[in-house]
Amino acid sequence: MKKLICFLLTFIFASGIYANVTHLDLNADGMIDILDLAFVAARFGETPAVDEMPNPDLNGDGTVNILDLVLVANYFGEPSGIPFEVTDATFDSVVLGSERPIVVEFKSEFCIFCQLMKPIVAEVAAEYSETFTVVKLDVNTQPEKAAEYENWATPTYIVFQNGEVAGSFVGAMAKGKLVAEILALISDEGD
Repeated sequence: MKKLICFLLTFIFASGIYANVTHLDLNADGMIDILDLAFVAARFGETPAVDEMPNPDLNGDGTVNILDLVLVANYFGEPSGIPFEVTDATFDSVVLGSERPIVVEFKSEFCIFCQLMKPIVAEVAAEYSETFTVVKLDVNTQPEKAAEYENWATPTYIVFQNGEVAGSFVGAMAKGKLVAEILALISDEGD
């Protein structure tokens, strides 16, 4: 059941449906709130009382959004594999604070190559969710981290491990090449 939920979530969000925030209203009550988080938790076999659920803004970015739902899904089940977006405000806690390897795709909505990579990145993120996590950062709307990592070419992929940069690579590529680049950087870090 957990794998089915993860697959459905991955399909919905990777296909671009997540762009319409109303789809995050999982319990269909007209708003995105703690009940949606409880709905996700219930799908993973947990039945917490709503008053026992944590603040719905789990990542502390000031909104209840896809990242919060992904964090709940990951907590109660297997990593979902949904490549969610990080912001300048959430980057350090999500990326640098990660205990597992994490790939950041620096992208732009105006970049044709980023759009071409979208389904490939989503597929890789889902298939390798137990090995590494994939997140995205838009260089236009989140300029602080893009500048900090001196990244303006899109798409650029930076692999982090133990809070440090393991390496990076740039450009659109086939799925096999993307996976090989990531795995090489992860295995190099462990050597």
